Amino acid sequence: MAKLKIKKKYSKTEQNNIATIKRFVEEVWNEKRFSTIPEIISPDFISHYEHGTIKGVDNYKEVFIKKIISAIPDIHVEVQEFFPHSDYVVYRWKAQGVHTGMLFGMPPTGRMVEINGMNWTKIVDGKWVENWKSWSLGHVVNELIEQTKATKEANNALMVLLDQRERDKADIEQNIVASVNDMIIPYIGKLKHSSLTKNQSNLIV
Repeated sequence: MAKLKIKKKYSKTEQNNIATIKRFVEEVWNEKRFSTIPEIISPDFISHYEHGTIKGVDNYKEVFIKKIISAIPDIHVEVQEFFPHSDYVVYRWKAQGVHTGMLFGMPPTGRMVEINGMNWTKIVDGKWVENWKSWSLGHVVNELIEQTKATKEANNALMVLLDQRERDKADIEQNIVASVNDMIIPYIGKLKHSSLTKNQSNLIV
């Protein structure tokens, strides 16, 4: 089996393309500078996902980037590896942040999330023209749904226990009252008719 040869030196174009990816990640995702987007992405940019395609830089900014940042305002993206080749850059990344807004239909949970993914981006004359993305967002959303469901079930169980405790408390109070009526009050009545000193009589009035 032939060994995979990993390129050690990159051409000037490949170095520039890597720099463009780094700039986008740092300025757009981590610093939330949306003004950088049209400087890097072509107006006719196309981005492909497992469940569809986004066309145009404005749609990409509004429908994708801003929605994710709105759902995870403190999101921080780190590129872990680059694999440039001519006009293409494949890169593996990790994003982390706290889910505090609506995330593709998932209400905020306040939980820390981690999304892992890989992009294959075509860059022409310093501008992104097309992108293919594979990421774990679907898995993350499903995890949040399950965690939210588990939390809701735990809260429901706790409410049942608290309700049962209140009912048990009421039963105990009723039993105490019944015991006082059945045993103590009749006994006090008998004491009143027995030979007691004046001070003793005053204590049970």
